[in-house]
Amino acid sequence: MPARIETFFLHLRNTYSRARLLVRILGLSRSPGDPQSAGLVLIQIDALSKKQLNAALAAGRMPFLKSLIQKEEYHLHSWYSGIPPSTPVVQAELLYGIKQSMVSFSFRDHVLGRAFVMYNPQHAAEMEDRLSLQGRPLLSGGSAYSDIFTGGADETHFCIATLGAAGFFKNRYPLVLILLHAYSLLRTALLMVVETGLAVYDFFVGLIQGQDLWKELKFVPSRVVMCTLLRELIVIGAGIDVARGLPVIHMNFMGYHEQSHRRGAASLFAHWTLRGIDDAVRRVLNAAQRSTARDYSVWLYSDHGQVDTVPYARQSANTIQHAVAEALKSVLAAPLADIKPVTEALGPMGHIYIGSSLPPDQHGAIAGQLLRAGIPAVCIRQSEDHVLVWTREGAFTLPEEAPRLLDSSVPFYQEMLDDFMALFNHPDCGDIVILGGYRGQKEYFSFALENGAHGGITSEEAEGFALLPAEIWPCSLEKGYLRPLDLHNHALCLLKQESCPVDRSAAAASPSNVLRVMTYNVHGCLGMDGCLSPGRIARVISQYKPHIVALQELDVGSKPSGGQEQASLIARYLNMSHHFHPGLQVQEEPFGNAVLSAVPLALYKTGPLMRHPMLSFLEPRGAIWVQAELNGRLIQVINTHLGLLRQERIMHAEELLGPDWLSHPDCKPPIILCGAFNALPGSRVIELLQARLNSFRDSIPRVRHRGTWFGRYPLMRLDHIFIGPGCRIIRIEVCDSYLARLASDHRPLLAEIEIV
Repeated sequence: MPARIETFFLHLRNTYSRARLLVRILGLSRSPGDPQSAGLVLIQIDALSKKQLNAALAAGRMPFLKSLIQKEEYHLHSWYSGIPPSTPVVQAELLYGIKQSMVSFSFRDHVLGRAFVMYNPQHAAEMEDRLSLQGRPLLSGGSAYSDIFTGGADETHFCIATLGAAGFFKNRYPLVLILLHAYSLLRTALLMVVETGLAVYDFFVGLIQGQDLWKELKFVPSRVVMCTLLRELIVIGAGIDVARGLPVIHMNFMGYHEQSHRRGAASLFAHWTLRGIDDAVRRVLNAAQRSTARDYSVWLYSDHGQVDTVPYARQSANTIQHAVAEALKSVLAAPLADIKPVTEALGPMGHIYIGSSLPPDQHGAIAGQLLRAGIPAVCIRQSEDHVLVWTREGAFTLPEEAPRLLDSSVPFYQEMLDDFMALFNHPDCGDIVILGGYRGQKEYFSFALENGAHGGITSEEAEGFALLPAEIWPCSLEKGYLRPLDLHNHALCLLKQESCPVDRSAAAASPSNVLRVMTYNVHGCLGMDGCLSPGRIARVISQYKPHIVALQELDVGSKPSGGQEQASLIARYLNMSHHFHPGLQVQEEPFGNAVLSAVPLALYKTGPLMRHPMLSFLEPRGAIWVQAELNGRLIQVINTHLGLLRQERIMHAEELLGPDWLSHPDCKPPIILCGAFNALPGSRVIELLQARLNSFRDSIPRVRHRGTWFGRYPLMRLDHIFIGPGCRIIRIEVCDSYLARLASDHRPLLAEIEIV
């Protein structure tokens, strides 16, 4: 009854949420998916390196992201952006699966013979047309917010390639939006006032520090728009799209990116924006988790990092374009007017296009002049497999002496080197590539007027992060990091609900003599929000990566479950073997228990438990006995689900202790008995079982969450794990992630059991 009350109120809240009311009132289209269909929300925190994220977490500036890691079974992974580490390059790889599609944020296109700059809507649209012909768009049927490319999204808002925000306001009447989001809009207005005050203060600080007056003045409104207004509009729009059940939603929060360009990656003003982004992520994730339209998974990532830089023009009192022209004029024999060099340089990497082949005997002279102009490193392609590099420390060749240029200590060093070498074979690469810095250099230059930059070759620029639910475990993580293509492929698998080549059990990662055992009453895969979702149950299990899972109350092909065999669906998602026993009938449909395993498993016995003559009207109960193998040892595992009446439970406990089960000659140690016993610690049933077996109460006196029922507010421990001789419980927990609180009216109970 308490669980039904909570389910009712959750259903009421979801039914009459502001987002769903907007969908109905405005007549917005809904996705054809259902609550069991997979959905994906991708959140990009632009330019936040893993180093700066860790600093923000340690300083308490992103408390929600910290809680995801500590409490919600999210894992923080290293993310290699590719070379160059730039948003359009990353988004092309993530959204279309095409690596190194561009050589820089700004470059000269070899097809059209003119400059491409990715903040230009026409250039971005032309590049996306090419990407759509080569790759597989990730966002088909979904929406995109504040991106450079749309990824094939049906609905785009604030994206450069589609120029403008008109799509966001289409059919979304301002009056209705204001009425239903009055609090959010008032909050946004107040935040904008605060942000404006901070921006004005920062304006005067910038002037005192010698910043350019006009650029500082332009930065005030752009800061307020990017850091506050755009962020809040994205949150509102994403909430509406989640309520509509769009299959995939991608959004990009750019506040930190803009601030760090102006004040530096580690500046307090850049880190200030992370508080607002953290809260925005919280609201988007809560909306996705509460959605009854789809089974959403929320992934967070940063496209690349950002580093503190010194503007080259401020240091040398000259623009990079003029410095390059003067350097080339002093070396090349032809008049400068005939050569017409073009320098495209935004960030710490620039491309110089001469328009004709450079004589090899002049390479060194050209490099020398550029070094004297204050450029830290000059690179010229020698052959398909070799690049010549000049720095103040001397000349050397890549890839042989790459550690002189690149940080060889990072896990993605080899891939970074491969990408850097491949850059010189790209048709859009300049005849000369100049770098604002390299490994170990103290002063790092940007060729644009900015105090924070990206797009170069330092490891901090190339290392973003991916913050993923624990159940997301791509094969590529074996190398210690992810790159955008890995997430692209894994996202396509999730959206198509295909089986990915992933061992979610993580059996090999645990000590050889330790078995992770979970017991979980799944309530027919019916969650506290009223949504039926075997996939969500599987995601909960996958978060904790058990070796053996004892499940109770599984449906087999009934109408409520859409004709699905839930045990088979969950096992297939988890890449586990399984055995099922339909121990009872609910409304004439089979309902029962299963054991799933990531280690070798053999079914020994299934059977019903006795029915009391006076209680024959009650639902029949049963048990399933399997033998798991760990390092050549057979482990007896019995899974059961006892009845609701005390007298019946006592009878079943005595039967389980008898010769057909635990006292059977083949039931030799080690022994594990687990299940939903519907009995509290200290009850007669538990005392009977503890006379023969041990429970975690005997091994671990203090457990943070003792209750397993009901729902989000577990008051009672009805689920138990007992061990016999040959076993020792070394750790126990009641799973407490948001999904675990929502997916069933019971919480999973997980034990780490040492086989001795």
